[in-house]
Amino acid sequence: MAFSTASKIAGVRSWASIWARVPVGFSPTAFNRALQEKQDARALFNHDPNMLLGRAGAGTLRLSVDARGLRYEIDIP
Repeated sequence: MAFSTASKIAGVRSWASIWARVPVGFSPTAFNRALQEKQDARALFNHDPNMLLGRAGAGTLRLSVDARGLRYEIDIP
């Protein structure tokens, strides 16, 4: 689930994929260490490192965890 405006993309990555035939999911604590350590995560378009959408270290990507999953918010140019 994601929404966008002229300057922002936001959404949530659910803990369990409802579209996969084989259940694929993450533990609710899977991202805790990366978030606590404030690791420099990157948001990429189609997993392409040349297509950078936002970066946590630059403040253009914000990540948090809630009951539904990993929430993201990206400031786009």
